[in-house]
Amino acid sequence: MSFSDPQTSFLIQGLAKDEQPNNFVLFRAKKSSFNIELKIKQSDEIEKMIEDAGLDLMNYDKRRGRYRIRLSKQEVNKHKELITSLLKIAYGKTTEE
Repeated sequence: MSFSDPQTSFLIQGLAKDEQPNNFVLFRAKKSSFNIELKIKQSDEIEKMIEDAGLDLMNYDKRRGRYRIRLSKQEVNKHKELITSLLKIAYGKTTEE
């Protein structure tokens, strides 16, 4: 297998500010969905928020300190406020900002 093989290729996209990586969130594109990986300290409260919304919480990557969530386009639109709140938490801002 090579990285050009469509079965094994994938895209990982992080964010940058002033040309410096700021990977508080990573996006992994898939065929019909994408995974979002949020760098947030593990907590029962965060997990409850995600699970109560009915989102597909894949797992918590303890080594990298990231929540892994699978999202479809419809889920992004439906849960826009929750996703925005989680992004703010991962970025280090309060949800009121």
